[in-house]
Amino acid sequence: MSSWLSMLVGNGGPADPNAAAANGAATNNPRDLIARFTDRLAHSTMTDDRRAALLSLKGLVRDFKPDLLELRGVEAIASSLRRDAVAGGGDLDMIRAELEAALALMTPRPKRPAAEEHDLCVQAAEHFADNMANIAAVLDALEELDFHVRFDALQLLAALHRHQPARIVDGVLASPIGVSKLVDLLVESHEAVRTEAILLLVALSESNTELQKIIAFQNAFDLVFGLLLPTPPPPAAPGQPPASHPAPVDMLTACDSLRLLRNLLRLNPANQTLFRESGCIPALVACINQFLPPAEDDSATAVTYGPLAVPPDPFAWAPVSQMACLALLDIVRVLVAPNAPPTRAAQDSLATASILGPLLELSLGAGVPRGVKAAALRTLGECVRGHVPARNLLADSVVYIPVGPHSHETGTKSALLLVVGVAALGVADDDAAMTHPASPIGGVAIPTVTEHELRRAALYALQCFLYNHPDGQLALAMTAVNPPPDEVTPTSAAGHGGGPHGFADQPLAHSIVLPPLIDWQIRDELRTWFAAMIACASLVGSPRAKEVMAAMYAQQVARARRALDVAAAARRQNRRSSLVATGSPLLPGERGHHSPTHGAHHEHDDDNEDDEDEEEESATLAQSIGHTLVFSSRGKANVRVQVALLSVLSCWAWECPQVVGELTADSTIMQF
Repeated sequence: MSSWLSMLVGNGGPADPNAAAANGAATNNPRDLIARFTDRLAHSTMTDDRRAALLSLKGLVRDFKPDLLELRGVEAIASSLRRDAVAGGGDLDMIRAELEAALALMTPRPKRPAAEEHDLCVQAAEHFADNMANIAAVLDALEELDFHVRFDALQLLAALHRHQPARIVDGVLASPIGVSKLVDLLVESHEAVRTEAILLLVALSESNTELQKIIAFQNAFDLVFGLLLPTPPPPAAPGQPPASHPAPVDMLTACDSLRLLRNLLRLNPANQTLFRESGCIPALVACINQFLPPAEDDSATAVTYGPLAVPPDPFAWAPVSQMACLALLDIVRVLVAPNAPPTRAAQDSLATASILGPLLELSLGAGVPRGVKAAALRTLGECVRGHVPARNLLADSVVYIPVGPHSHETGTKSALLLVVGVAALGVADDDAAMTHPASPIGGVAIPTVTEHELRRAALYALQCFLYNHPDGQLALAMTAVNPPPDEVTPTSAAGHGGGPHGFADQPLAHSIVLPPLIDWQIRDELRTWFAAMIACASLVGSPRAKEVMAAMYAQQVARARRALDVAAAARRQNRRSSLVATGSPLLPGERGHHSPTHGAHHEHDDDNEDDEDEEEESATLAQSIGHTLVFSSRGKANVRVQVALLSVLSCWAWECPQVVGELTADSTIMQF
């Protein structure tokens, strides 16, 4: 039997020139060549002939892809792959060539119309995926130990999923051990193969719940944490070769692994239960701890091996590190999603693993990017929402902060008050410099978080803390009126406060919540809005908090008025003493109320000022907020300010007849 190649080029004997010309014209027709190569690949019994036909078809893909699809070239390549991809028994060169040819048919060609190429790739994927045996053959190719075969098979599966996602998922589920083959590649020593396997698992687990469960029950959680927190290889004995150990993955691969974890846990209670019962919560918290500066006494236990190892400079937040930290925090939020059935058990496990400490450091620490701060605040809020032990722990937590801007001495301040401060006032400008611009990394864009979004995250954390927590609402209402001074308590001065804890001469001297609500001259609309939302969170549904806030404000005003009276009396006494010292006569029986003309004039002005202050401060807190609303509307303030003030009055007046009476008794407020 003569070779098929002689049929194309002739046998070298004399021939009719006209017949040779006709034969050459037929041979150079690409459609005829494709038909001949396809037939030879499908029916030839000689391996060399099949290999030559396959390579010829692979070479024609670039220029004649539509003809290959029309002449059933995809079916011929797939049939040949089914024949050769027998576990451990096929020709590796043929399998590799078949995988590359099929992948070329599903890859857009450069410098061609994008829409046309997309349609051709979808058509090729549809032809290939019509037969589930083709997908099973590609999965069988993963059992080969050859690097190129595994890599090409993973890329072909990824291309099939891009163009025919439903068919490839059905094919993987139909294969008895198809998922197991993919999960086993997570411990592949070749980084390129391992990365492709992770990306394929991420794509497959995006929305299919059954596939998520199968992947999770293939020990995927432990394998992923083995990549994120690998143990360094033990030191080799003298004279012995070093122990083999898979190299740690880079940060980008770590981010892809975290995306896989998120997909497996999101909206999947069965996987979340398996995640907790497998003891993965402590490993998750350990991953978050790698983004914190190691303490001096923890330097011996700090992780120094792996993608999440502590860098030399703990605050050198690269964009990829920021993306990894955001992915970890997102996984925690998936576990503690509000109103989900497994949330309470996840909160218990996270509290046992001491998650609040790392979250507070990321939320309130210096040098942390805004995006990480905002995500940590939201995660902190959902970890304590409705969970009494974690909520009490947060209420008792303190944060070490510098006493002064240039001081090396540290002091303590309530973590909850710092969260209120972030919501009401924002953060310092130096933290904004740590925010990286949004840039796509690994196909995922890092969001740019503004100051407003950070304050909103702090407000959300505060609202979660107050969820079903009347005692917390009462404490916040008291703190809003009379918080401790904005000073820290130095740790070196045990037992001594950092400032006076009594009432100041002016009401609300230390408050950051109520002044924007009663002073219409504060033109910061965001500060007014967030202060109003904090006040609403402390008042809504809590009659006791409403009563205490109004009473404490009245006490503040009374004490401030008494302080002003004492100060005015002291000024009059000092002025009278100065007049006596200079020899100026005093009228008998005046007792300082009718001094000579110059002194009497100033004393009369002081009395008028005291009367005006007394008249102005005689209003209740609700009436003061109502007056601010009236003045803001007349001054054409931003509508957000008016909505914020109306929200506070609405929450306060709900089921509170006393406040309703105070508001309706004020004619100025009723004119609004």
